Amino acid sequence: MKYRNKLLKFDDEFDKSENTLHELVKVDTQNDRWEFQDLNLDSGTFGEVVERGIVEKTDSGYTLGDTEAVKSFLREEEEIENSSNNSQQGTFKRNICQYFSSPYSFALLVFVIISLIIRLYELGAAPFWLDEAWQSWAARNFIEGSGFSNPSGTPYDRSWLTISLPIAFLFEILGVSEFAARLPSVLAGTITVGLAYVFGKEVTDRPTGLLLAAILAVDTWTLTWSREARMYALFQLLFLLGLLLFVRWHQTGYKWQSWYLKCLIAIIPLGYITHRGFLLIGVILVVFLTMTVAWETYLNYIGTQSQSLRDPINGRKLMTLAGGILSGIAFLSFYGIPNILTGSPPQWYGGTTPGYYWDTLSGRYPLLAIPFFWIGVAYLLSKKQKGIFVITGFFVPFLIQRYLTAWRADRYIFYLYPVYLFICLAPFGWFLTKIEDLVSDYFSNKQGSKTYGGEKLNNIQSYIDESWNVSKFVIIILVIMFSQILVPIGGTIAFLEQNPHGVIDNRPDHQGPSEYIQRNSNPDDVIISSTPALTLWYLDEVDFSLFPYTDTENRSGETFDTRNNVPILDSRQKTEEVLTEHSGWIIADHRLRWYVNSSIQNQIKSESIKVNSSDWNDVQLYRFGEAAMHLSPMQQNPPENVIQKEGNVYGPRNNALALGRSEKTRFDWGENTGERSGSIVLRISQDTERERVLEALMYGTDDRKLNISVSDNRSQWREILRPRSGWECEEWSYHPEKFNNGTVYVKIESSSKSGLGGIVKTLQTRAENTDSNDICSLRAQN
Repeated sequence: MKYRNKLLKFDDEFDKSENTLHELVKVDTQNDRWEFQDLNLDSGTFGEVVERGIVEKTDSGYTLGDTEAVKSFLREEEEIENSSNNSQQGTFKRNICQYFSSPYSFALLVFVIISLIIRLYELGAAPFWLDEAWQSWAARNFIEGSGFSNPSGTPYDRSWLTISLPIAFLFEILGVSEFAARLPSVLAGTITVGLAYVFGKEVTDRPTGLLLAAILAVDTWTLTWSREARMYALFQLLFLLGLLLFVRWHQTGYKWQSWYLKCLIAIIPLGYITHRGFLLIGVILVVFLTMTVAWETYLNYIGTQSQSLRDPINGRKLMTLAGGILSGIAFLSFYGIPNILTGSPPQWYGGTTPGYYWDTLSGRYPLLAIPFFWIGVAYLLSKKQKGIFVITGFFVPFLIQRYLTAWRADRYIFYLYPVYLFICLAPFGWFLTKIEDLVSDYFSNKQGSKTYGGEKLNNIQSYIDESWNVSKFVIIILVIMFSQILVPIGGTIAFLEQNPHGVIDNRPDHQGPSEYIQRNSNPDDVIISSTPALTLWYLDEVDFSLFPYTDTENRSGETFDTRNNVPILDSRQKTEEVLTEHSGWIIADHRLRWYVNSSIQNQIKSESIKVNSSDWNDVQLYRFGEAAMHLSPMQQNPPENVIQKEGNVYGPRNNALALGRSEKTRFDWGENTGERSGSIVLRISQDTERERVLEALMYGTDDRKLNISVSDNRSQWREILRPRSGWECEEWSYHPEKFNNGTVYVKIESSSKSGLGGIVKTLQTRAENTDSNDICSLRAQN
């Protein structure tokens, strides 16, 4: 019964199982013992039947494990085929039977559908970040007749055929939008889920492939790049496909007429156009073939291998190896060594440690990294050449990028992620196959001839009953449980709701400030941006750039950003001239804080008024010039303009009033301007007496306590507001306070022993039961 289960599994998982079994029966009937050369099979297929125990090796050659069982199995298959072909109804039933012949296929379909739905979830909600803007500009300019280019019209040819062109096509059909631009990555990521299953099944077994597909369907890192208008999801798909095609070609004995070879050759230029890192697949093939040829030469030399090096298969290996080496030499002669290996990162690039890539991969699921990754490596080595190829396919590019490249980012190693996960999951897949065999044997022994009798197998329904056996359902349930423990689908959805760009750091929102400027700007306003490509996408106008580290050229003594065709304010003098001679707007994201020198930053803050909105992620909007004087209170940042330094009290010039902070302390949202311990008292006054609401946006921790009290005479204080614990807390606290003769005193004080307090980010008052901020005059008191 166990041997029959091996045949059933082989038939379920191998495409040409019946032809293979017929060939084995023919040779085994003619010979008591035989060799591989007697068969009309490729080495890969022969290796499968030996590994599965269908063929047994003896001292004098090979033989079928149970010839009569194989003959009986083939007769039953023919009877099923004949009965289903007797009528059109039978053909229809047969098609249904084949479609549902494996629960694994149905489970995979469910995983793929789930992966597609999650990838489409609020796909267009988040604004573009800079790298997406480059790709989208290329597509937008293409449909407008300017070719694949930057905003300035200079060429942008990265992934032009495989990403920019599909985006342009979707722009034409769906309109120019974030959703349309990201759709190609969604499709690539979804296909990768299905391909991962095929890859796992081909190299090891179906449970491993299904487990890999289930995790990739909802993994947050995979989802991140499957929802961005960039090439990394497609690069991952093509790389995994390239490895799979080589494995399949290897199993055919490296036949030149194989469709696997033709497809592999076809995707090489597509992979290179998508990302230059795809060339590493050529290095993988050369290294693998060099190792196998060297090993076989050694075995031949010591006499432990009977297969001659002059065998046609070895000849094709040597020719492939020589072709790969010559192709590499030709490429290097024509294009030179890739600059990622020889060049230095640009000035703005922060850099990483050599261990960055391993930390990135292992940090995803630390329990898988140690020890299961290394157990997986050992297990795959036992799978002989297929397993060795997968290990080579991971370590060769990983070590090259680990030791030979100085420019590192997590997205540059993303294409290896499915292979890394596959190695980690291989031991679990092996364990699941053992469970599957035990369950299958149990039910086979229990049902006996009732299930597997030849007469009952003539019925199509019985064929379905046999195929949908309990063991597969058990494995599917275990796969779902394991994947949901590792990465729950509910947690993934919640993560995407909070992080629209996934695991990428929060990206600046230029859409919101651009729309605000469109509503409130004057015709002569000047627009300054720290990231012009993004501002141009949403505003169609940028006059100056603040980002000094980009493609530049000198035009009559003025430095220009050639990608966006705008001049760069790269000195304090140029910045001062623009701010004093014009009115306009400054859209500043993290590039202002990170890359622009402090003198220009301070000048911008002193010569302009900040316009705030909590909806604009990582972006600060400034208004400068005469027009800034006419902003309504609602348009301004209240504390920045109405709290001044008086005596020994320090007020915030950049949206923060902090107790006991040094002048050089920097925060994500601004820079403190003074140092003060103890308390600060403010007087809030108005001309009319009516009920008002005092509001504060505060931060604090257990050892940085802060509270706000009020008084109408400065002698008796009532505590009204205190922040929740944790620096991440940012919410409005409010308290209704009736003013006495239009005046109330507000004391902000530290209650910690050190005299250090929390942060008051914003303090304001407004008329009760109204939405508009009716800002009162705040004056610091000694």
